[in-house]
Amino acid sequence: MHGLDDAALGRQPLATSALSLAGIVRHLAVVERWYFQGTLGQRFPGELYDDATDAAFTDAHTSSPDEAFGTWAREVEVSRSIIDGLALDDVRTNPDNNQQHSMVWVLTHMIDEYARHLGHADLLREAVDGSTGE
Repeated sequence: MHGLDDAALGRQPLATSALSLAGIVRHLAVVERWYFQGTLGQRFPGELYDDATDAAFTDAHTSSPDEAFGTWAREVEVSRSIIDGLALDDVRTNPDNNQQHSMVWVLTHMIDEYARHLGHADLLREAVDGSTGE
């Protein structure tokens, strides 16, 4: 997302979607918080953005790159500190649906989450300014 200003980063280039590059970064911060702090850490510190309005995406145009990436980086740092103290087969209860998830399940789910949204980011970046990845 190098080279994009605040307006381009928050732009929603697809008329049928609320997706933006900033929204994806903000959403990934939310997912980091939910699965690592909420599920594996069993200590959910609250929402980053209004979940009821899907604000990670819908309010992304109000976000600066420093805010979006800074929030995401802080959440990743906390996630890493949580997994440092766990074994791969440790199981915790998801506070949202009471399902049991091992750390392996959470890590696999996060790989899927990032892969899906990075694919979205490729398409959005191309729609914003024509840049394409490798």
